[in-house]
Amino acid sequence: MGFRKILEEKGVYILYKRSGKEKYKIFYIGIAGFGKGKNLFGRLKSHAKSKRRSKEWTHFRAFIIPVTERKKRFLKDIEGVLIRIENPEGNKNTPILLEEKGYQNKIKEIIKGQVKTIKQKMKDLTILYKEEEQKLKKTHKRSEQEHQKELNKYRGLLD
Repeated sequence: MGFRKILEEKGVYILYKRSGKEKYKIFYIGIAGFGKGKNLFGRLKSHAKSKRRSKEWTHFRAFIIPVTERKKRFLKDIEGVLIRIENPEGNKNTPILLEEKGYQNKIKEIIKGQVKTIKQKMKDLTILYKEEEQKLKKTHKRSEQEHQKELNKYRGLLD
C-alpha cells in the first residue's frame, strides 16, 4: 500500500518544527475528516502549499483514527485535548470542549425536542396517509362500480 493511500483516512496530525540539531517541537495539531481536504493526505498537502504555514514546519506525524460520520465529533475532542495539553504556536484558537460549558445537557434537550417534533410530524403524516388511502379506496370502488355499469350496458346491447 502506497504512502498516499495510507493517508487517505480520517485522523489527527501533528506538524513539527525543528528547534535544534535533533530536537523538534510541536508547531500545529489538526484533524482530517471535515470540510476541504477531507483526509490526512489532503490536509497535509494544504499545509505544505500554504504560504503562511509551509515554512513553519519540517516534519509531521499522522494518526489514523477510523470514525463513522456519526462519531466525527470524537476527532474534534481528541484534537481539542491535544491542543490544550501542548498549546502549539501554530494553533491560534484554543478549542472549547463541550463538557466545559455544560453543552451536553443543552444538546440532549435540543435533540429530545427535535425527536419529539419529528415523531409528531410522522404521526401527522401517518394520519394524512391513511386519509388519502381511504379516499383512493372509495374512488377505486366507485370506478369499479362505474366500469361494471358500462359493461352491463354493453352486455344489454348484445343480448
